[in-house]
Amino acid sequence: MAPMEGEAQHELEATLAARAELGPGHDDQLVQGFVDRIERELDRRIDERIAARTPPKRAPSPLNPGNLGVCIPLIVLAGVFGHTAGVFFGLSYLCMFAAYYHGRVTVVSPLVATESLWGVFFSALVIGRSEHVGRRIVAGAALIVAGGVLIGLAATS
Repeated sequence: MAPMEGEAQHELEATLAARAELGPGHDDQLVQGFVDRIERELDRRIDERIAARTPPKRAPSPLNPGNLGVCIPLIVLAGVFGHTAGVFFGLSYLCMFAAYYHGRVTVVSPLVATESLWGVFFSALVIGRSEHVGRRIVAGAALIVAGGVLIGLAATS
């Protein structure tokens, strides 16, 4: 800061010296010139501060068309060999990677940890009694989710 203040003082001294040399008839032009130089200096400082606060640009998204061109055939192959479950599994990981890329890990990780609970819920809903979803399985899934939430809460504090 000190060198800039010295530069501003030098500008003021030069303006006053010019006034002494030119006389009071040129006060308006001298003052306007001084104010213009000060405004340019303020603009420069503001631009530097804005540039310093601007976050760095992120790398391109993993969901760009080039990556999707690779992912879509892989999901189709998963559908061919794993049928519907393979397609949903591939899409779930694609969505999870996008969430990790665009969101904060401390927010996304606890949500990802709930996948066990959702798996048990949809298994009981879709497959029904043939899967034998009992109290122990539901309790185990709930404990896994609770552990993920605790890890997420510990990471944020």
